[in-house]
Amino acid sequence: MAATMTRYIQLGGETTAGTAVAADTVWAGEAASIEDMRTVTFVPEHKGRMSPSNRQIQPKLLAGITFPVCPATYEQVQHIFEAGIETDAAAACGSGYLYEYNLPTTTTNTLKTYTIEAGDVTQENEMEYGHVISFELSGASGGPVNVTSTWRGRQVTASTKTASQVVPATLETIYFGNAKLYINDTFASLGVTQKTATFLGFSLKVDTGIKQKFTGDGNLYFTQTAQDGASGTLDLTFEYDATATGEETAFRAGTARYVRIEFDGTALQTASSPWTTKALRIDCHGKIESVGTLDTQDGNDVKTMTLRLCDDQTNDLFMNAYVVNLNATVP
Repeated sequence: MAATMTRYIQLGGETTAGTAVAADTVWAGEAASIEDMRTVTFVPEHKGRMSPSNRQIQPKLLAGITFPVCPATYEQVQHIFEAGIETDAAAACGSGYLYEYNLPTTTTNTLKTYTIEAGDVTQENEMEYGHVISFELSGASGGPVNVTSTWRGRQVTASTKTASQVVPATLETIYFGNAKLYINDTFASLGVTQKTATFLGFSLKVDTGIKQKFTGDGNLYFTQTAQDGASGTLDLTFEYDATATGEETAFRAGTARYVRIEFDGTALQTASSPWTTKALRIDCHGKIESVGTLDTQDGNDVKTMTLRLCDDQTNDLFMNAYVVNLNATVP
């Protein structure tokens, strides 16, 4: 019997996709277990008996895990982007480092795959070739920005927990209250018009479009992954004011929206324009697919609109995420 508090999730970035490594980085959040998702089929047979046959086949191996919702940090949100959007090398940014993650538009991206260990004091299980198939960032007034993600991997293997843990020394939580929201009609004006005293909440949901490719290659697990095209939505909740009615007008006219949400953290010791703090920035393009109905919050009318993320071919913008922190490499 194991106490729930002994659960853990540990991550290790793979050098070669699918070649397991020691997963020594501790994920800062509640833990879940790895699900064995192998295909199991009971074969129908006629053997002169009324009861079903016990013949079972397992033609395909697969594993998965969903990280529970937890407060996002400027340091660990990168793991989601690295395994779900693309891997990126740091660019010097004053005393910090800038990472850029762009959902693919014309070519597929290169991912960073992970070995994931999860379990408790009773048993550790692990999966290799871990990659993110979907994630959600969300937040509301008075709280943190939260993150959850769903991963897939090749197979579940019972093993032993990596003992040489790396517990991140510095983790800074991303707070919704530090958000700045910008909505504009054109790419040239992206990030120009801040919507003040109205932004109450958001939910960014992304299906990364990453699929597993099973081939006749000597193994029952997938050989590689392929990019089938990402998709996503962005829900934005406003006070029912001029911002909200302006977006209703844009919805009815089918006007494209260029949206930036930026969450600033502690100040960098040395700034590098335009970056002066730790940051998470989301830039995206799309069109509004619904504006919902009036709701109420703290005695005021509010509205939630849903933006469908779309390709802006002219400016090569779909959804880009930028992270600024103090890490020269992804821990």
